[in-house]
Formats: sequence, C-alpha cells, structure tokens
Amino acid sequence: MRRHFTKIIFRWFAMATFLVQGLLGATSMENSTEAFTQANVLFETDRYAEAAAAYEAIARFGKVSPELYFNLGTAHLKADQLGRAIFYLRQAQRITPRDGDTQRNLQFARAKAASGRPLESQLWRDLTNWLTLGEWAALASLALWLWICILTANQLRPGWRDWTRPWLAPLGIAAMLLLPLASSAWLQQTRAEVVVIVKEAVVRFGPLEESQTAHTLTDGAEVRALDEQRGWFRVIDAAGREGWIRVDQIAVLNPGY
Repeated sequence: MRRHFTKIIFRWFAMATFLVQGLLGATSMENSTEAFTQANVLFETDRYAEAAAAYEAIARFGKVSPELYFNLGTAHLKADQLGRAIFYLRQAQRITPRDGDTQRNLQFARAKAASGRPLESQLWRDLTNWLTLGEWAALASLALWLWICILTANQLRPGWRDWTRPWLAPLGIAAMLLLPLASSAWLQQTRAEVVVIVKEAVVRFGPLEESQTAHTLTDGAEVRALDEQRGWFRVIDAAGREGWIRVDQIAVLNPGY
C-alpha cells in the first residue's frame, strides 16, 4: 500500500514539474515575442541604436534566428556601426545564404566600410556563400559517391559501360568542382575571423598596451584570427600584415581556432 502511494505521489510530482516547465517556457516565448515587437517599433521609428541594443538583449538570451540577426545587422548599418552590421549580417547569411536582402545589406556595409582588401575574392566569396556548409557537403558527397559507384559498376559489369559512360566524366568534373567549394565553406565556418567594431583599432606588435604600433584597422575590417592571449587576439589581414588587437575592439566569428 505504501509503495502504491509513493508511486502516485511521484507521478503527480512529475506532472506538476512538467506543467510548470511548460508554463515557464510559454511565458519566456511570450516575453521574447513582445521584446522583438518592441525592438521592431524602435527600428521603425528610426531609433536604430536603441533598436540594435534591444535586439542584442534578445540574442543574449539565446533567442537567435536569421530574422533577428538580419534586423540586428540592419539596425547597426542604419546607425552607421559598420563592423557590428557586418558581423551580424554574416551570421544571418550563414543560416540563409540565398536571402537577397541579407546579401544586399552585407555588400552595402562592406562597400561603405571600405576597410581594406577582403580575405577572399568577391566572386569566390559569393559563390561559396550561395549554399550552406551542409548543402555544399551533401552535393559534393553525392557527386563523388555516384562517380565511384559508376566507376565500380563499369569494372564489375562491363556490359553496363555503354549507358554509364556518358555520366562518368560529368560526375567526375562536378565532384572536382564541388569538393573545393565544400572545403572553402567548411573553412569559413571553422576558422576564427574577427570584425573590427570601433572607428579605429590599433594593431600592435605584441599583446601589451606598451607594445609598438604595427598598423591600424578601421571599422568593418575583416581579418583572420591566429591566436588569443590575455584579452588580445593575434590577427592577419589579406595583405599579410600581422599584429595583436584588443578583444574589446572586435567581434569574433568562429572562435574555435
């Protein structure tokens, strides 16, 4: 009897916990939706800096989406905060690479920043960003495996060669083209890059304020991160210039270097 009573208490406790978690989740979602609406109102009334701060508050709670990243980047762009605009628009582009509005705003922000030569050529960057990493990987894998399967079938079944031969060369060429694109997309997803988010950032020869100045980078500059040490990042730009920059002057993409 006591064991049966204990089971009933446990079931009621589990049900109550589930209901409380559901209510908390619904409340959190409602609050997030309300906060997003309020941020949109700030944006629509041309209070772009305030709107960006409101969107960032939502992002800090993990309620991220391509729409939130797009609005964040666009609000910063309107507020003439080019580095932050590029940072968030690149986040949106990663999720929805073929979204025309995101592409146009990102191109406009980069053109307005005019902060130096990009890490990749415009054509190659646009081509790589046309699909997500998963999509490039799936296409490359499909082309490669089909090519291997047809090549194997030709060896095992010589009688099939007449109808499989026309597919062999196109699939091989497709695999040769898709594999570098998938590799490039993977590099963009995994290598650490940083975007300068201040008007002018001083790059020094060492990770100390007393270190000599190497060069400067302006708002919106996109450079590659090589190392991190005590609040400083060692970076290299497309021209091959290296140096150390303070972490509070940059936004970090893909910090897993």
